[in-house]
Amino acid sequence: MLFIRSLFFHIYYYAVTSFVLLYYGTICYFKPERALSGFQHWCRMLVWGMNKIANISIEIRGAEHIPTGAALIASKHQSAMETILIFAIFDKPCAVLKKELTHVPFAQSMIRGAGHIPVDRKAGAKARYMIVKMAQDRLQKGHQIVIYPEGTRSKINATPTYKRGVFGLYQHLNTPCIPIALNTGMFWAKNAFFIRSGKVIIELLPPIETGLNADNFMNELTTRIESGTARLVHEAASEQTALKRGTHPSQQG
Repeated sequence: MLFIRSLFFHIYYYAVTSFVLLYYGTICYFKPERALSGFQHWCRMLVWGMNKIANISIEIRGAEHIPTGAALIASKHQSAMETILIFAIFDKPCAVLKKELTHVPFAQSMIRGAGHIPVDRKAGAKARYMIVKMAQDRLQKGHQIVIYPEGTRSKINATPTYKRGVFGLYQHLNTPCIPIALNTGMFWAKNAFFIRSGKVIIELLPPIETGLNADNFMNELTTRIESGTARLVHEAASEQTALKRGTHPSQQG
């Protein structure tokens, strides 16, 4: 059953993504302002597929920390799921993403129109400068800037490696940073074929206020995200174990 669900979800995922890229990518070439609605449409369709095909439910915690305007968001990165769900959580998100994604057919006009920030990871200091300049522009336009400080998806329980580019944004934008913890890797891990059923949890944590130096900020960000993620992963693992035993965590003494 797991194989069948996973197969059908992957077919659905690539079909939906191809349709959205073709349809909205063409529209955004002429009307870039339609890009955000294209990404949101993509998100809604894939959330439906997660639920109906892969038997995944989604819970957003810490809703009181969802910003109503411009903000800096730093998220744990375990799966493709969180890159989808940011369009369900925030009203005007733009993500710091790898430049290679702009080479996907029809993707460039959508990425540009939505205000995402492509990064040439080989450009070094020049790339960091460009990220800050573009982020300042997006912040002035009311975007929520989403960055994944690890730079790539990490596996469950892997030793975290947080890059200091997030501090550059925090420092130059002079805005609080909202960390995000999650457990998505329990259900759709990096490079994994199988999509496991269960409850995905995305949790927005209290903002880190401005004024911290690099070491203190990075320590605070890493501690909050990693401890929150470990808690959510443990919660998901306990629920999976309970289901296998035919009980629910709330029934265990």
